Amino acid sequence: GDVVVALNPWRPDELICKRITAVEGEKIPAGCRDLHKTSVIPRGHVWLEGDNRLSSYDSRDHGSYPSSLGTGESLVQGLSVFRERADKMTEKSLIHQIICSVF
Repeated sequence: GDVVVALNPWRPDELICKRITAVEGEKIPAGCRDLHKTSVIPRGHVWLEGDNRLSSYDSRDHGSYPSSLGTGESLVQGLSVFRERADKMTEKSLIHQIICSVF
């Protein structure tokens, strides 16, 4: 799915960068963490997952995400940095290094 930048609904002062894995009307992707009462993505929502499944807080933890909070689509499909450098960077500064088109 597309990689998007969106407002973090749980921390509104932050941006998140996640992959859309399902959209409204589609079934919740297999492997979600059994915290969801519905098996279909509601109208006006998307299912967002981070590429690092073991440490990403995303729809598998919090459920579907309002599509109205999306701020842009990533023009870069991957970002590679040295681990030592990445450990010293904040998530916000890392996201700023990803080139995005704002819509």
